[in-house]
Amino acid sequence: MIKVESADLTLCPDCLRSSQDAQLSKALSWLLRHGALKEGFSLSPEGYLPVAQILQHKSFRGYTSLDIERVVSNNNKQRFKLRTHPETKILEIKATQGHSLDVSDSELIPLSEVCFHVL
Repeated sequence: MIKVESADLTLCPDCLRSSQDAQLSKALSWLLRHGALKEGFSLSPEGYLPVAQILQHKSFRGYTSLDIERVVSNNNKQRFKLRTHPETKILEIKATQGHSLDVSDSELIPLSEVCFHVL
């Protein structure tokens, strides 16, 4: 066991950002997959929420849309998807997997609509 007695520890800026990004990613995952309704948000039928609305929530104060864009682009498991709404031109985000909320995904094609060719 290592004992640290100095309270004079500081994180490098990249380490601090990485830690903050991990916290942001976890908070977004919970909100978009499970907690949107509990927190007073209305998801679109496809599961999207406007980024600007999320940033107004108390849990996301201090973050910016650039922070969210960075977390989405750096997430190697592709847990999130960003889009600009086709009509309103508002930046939106959704979780791509693991929802406990009801969302439909118009981007998925039911297997009954897929044409298979047997060789």
